[in-house]
This record gives sequence, C-alpha cells and structure tokens, in this order.
Amino acid sequence: MLGQKAKAKAYSQLGEKIKKAFNKEFFDPTNRWYGTGSQTAQAISLVFGLCPPAQRTCVFQSLTNDIVRRDFANTAGDIGYRFMLRALADNGASHLVYLMNNQTNKPGYGYQLAMGATSLTEAWDARPTSSQNHFMLGQIIEWFYHDLAGIQPDPIEPGFKRVIIRPNFLADLDWVYGRYKSVRGEIVSAWRRFGNTISMRVKIPPNTSAVVWVPSHSIDNVTICGVHPKETLGAKLVGKNRGYLIFKIGSGEYHFTTRIGNLSQLGFMPQPGGDLKVNSLNKLHRAF
Repeated sequence: MLGQKAKAKAYSQLGEKIKKAFNKEFFDPTNRWYGTGSQTAQAISLVFGLCPPAQRTCVFQSLTNDIVRRDFANTAGDIGYRFMLRALADNGASHLVYLMNNQTNKPGYGYQLAMGATSLTEAWDARPTSSQNHFMLGQIIEWFYHDLAGIQPDPIEPGFKRVIIRPNFLADLDWVYGRYKSVRGEIVSAWRRFGNTISMRVKIPPNTSAVVWVPSHSIDNVTICGVHPKETLGAKLVGKNRGYLIFKIGSGEYHFTTRIGNLSQLGFMPQPGGDLKVNSLNKLHRAF
C-alpha cells in the first residue's frame, strides 16, 4: 500500500521468525494444544494466525473440548476473552458463545445479573471488593453486532464502503435486531424466524454496497422484497457457501425471506444434547 517493499519483506520475514519461535516454545505436540491447554492460549494462537494450518483443527477442538468439559464455564479474563469470542464465532461455534454467556450459575454476565449488578463489574463473579462499574470484560458487545446481527466491515472495502451482512442463526433465538451508525450512515440487520421460515431485513446507507448471506440451498426458496431474486432490481446472486446463498446489493432497504429445512445443515447450531434450557439473552442485552 505504501510502496515500501523492502520494509514489507523484512517485517514479513520477522513475522515468520516470531511464529516459528512461538510454536517451538508453546505448542505441545503430544496433546496438540498450546501452553497449559487453557482457553486463552488456544484462542489467541488461532485468532493471531500463529497456529499452523495443519494444527488449527486440533487446537480448535482442544478449545471447544475444554469449554464443554467445564459445562460451558469460561476461564478467560480481560486479555483472552475477546479472542475466545472471535475464535469460536469465526469457526462456526457461536452456539458455544451463547451457552457460555446465557447462564446464571457460573461467573459471567448472567451471574453478575443474578448477583444484582446493574452495570458491568470488573470481576466475573461480581465480588463486592471489585469495581461495580467497569468495562473490563465488555467484549461481548462486538459479538452482538458482528455475529448475531452479522454487521461486518469488508476488509477489501474498508470504512464500511462495502458491508458484509452475515448473521449467526442460533436455535434458541427467534429474532435479532442490530443497528449500527457507521461513518457512511445507518446500517440495519434484523432477522426473525417463524418455524422453517426466516425473514431478514437489511438497510444499507447511500453510496455503499453489501453482500448478504442468506441461509438456503436453493434460490427458489428465497424471495427479495416479495419476488423471486431473479426478478429483483438491485440484488444479484454472486456465490454459494456451505448452505448459504450470497447476494450483492446496493444501498436501500431489502426484505429477504427464505424457507429452510434441517437447521443444522444450514449453519444453525442446536444446543448439545438438545435439552439444555437457558435464560433469555434479551435480559443480558438490556443490561448493557
């Protein structure tokens, strides 16, 4: 970007050197995890790209196994928690984020509410000796916008010149509404599920464009503003990916409707076992 090719090459080589040293020091080839096997160690290695491609699957499995083994308890703190959210969501495990945070019997957001907190506390367990009004662990707000609502900046067109709308649809949530006031104007992503039908409403500001991920295997199961996508002005099918159709749209407001079959085949993440009941995420969201 800056045309400084020599510096770019030098820093690229330094980055590879650091990565090799990091893996030599911290990767455990026997257990196939980093450090002591902690949630933070696995998450940071994945999100920072320090984990070699050949090891990413087993390291991610180590992370999720630890979460499930602890009955969805979180062991990350202020430094590691944000990266754990990203590692899980970026690898299709937002259902684990939901289960870890939407409970009241272990230290976390729900536990803080159960302890009577009215603002975010410094410690997960809301102990009275810690600050009772602290943004120390507030990173879940990013997950609300970036993953549940799916409002994401496109790295190829930064500054929200092009927007990615890619919501995470979770089995225990019937609706999500997200609104973000970007430098280019208001962006809205909202979805609601009615049985096997999903309604998505998207608003994109002037002089911008977006790509929208719609869960469906067939374009014939989708309507945009009430008509077949092929008859819709301003929307074009540009790709397919793992049970999703990807549409490119211009500025304006759009209403997508899609009929789906098996939720798990379309990226929906049911709860392990299917019978774990958790409290409404709405109460947690209102607390912020």
